Amino acid sequence: MVRFTSAVLAVFLYLIPAALGVHLHGRDINEPLLESYDYIVVGCGISGLVVSNRLSEIASRTVLCIEAGDADHYEAVVQDPVYVGADIGGIYDWDLETVPQTQLDGNTRPMPQGKVLGGGSILNAMCWNRGGSDDFDAWEAFGNPGWGWASILPYFMKASYSDGSLHWYLTYTLE
Repeated sequence: MVRFTSAVLAVFLYLIPAALGVHLHGRDINEPLLESYDYIVVGCGISGLVVSNRLSEIASRTVLCIEAGDADHYEAVVQDPVYVGADIGGIYDWDLETVPQTQLDGNTRPMPQGKVLGGGSILNAMCWNRGGSDDFDAWEAFGNPGWGWASILPYFMKASYSDGSLHWYLTYTLE
């Protein structure tokens, strides 16, 4: 099994630059820690960064997001979608695997988990997708109000919105 080494803290105060699409390397992540924080988010993968960013939308709140891994160094394996999955088992992966599977003749399989600021999205060359509308509608039908497609779509739109100032951004419709 993988032996876990000592964790490196990645500290982002108030706003989480990665969640906003801002390059991290211009930010001093060695700022001294505050005595306390309003919120501490453990794990700076996509979900952790989104939660941290949403919590920090009120400027008076302090948010600490901690990550066991390092920030990536803009390698092609991270930035170029042609390399999706190429770093599985590499420096940004916890390198975990399943327990032996009876149905696979006792073999194991890799379980990629990002050990880096950005989490598993780094292993996926920063690509992501969403579930289909029928899946969300089924969740709502099973007694989870607010989880239907009509309720969730605005959040997908928010996550993929750009004002057009980013030269690489392609526009499309999620509906």
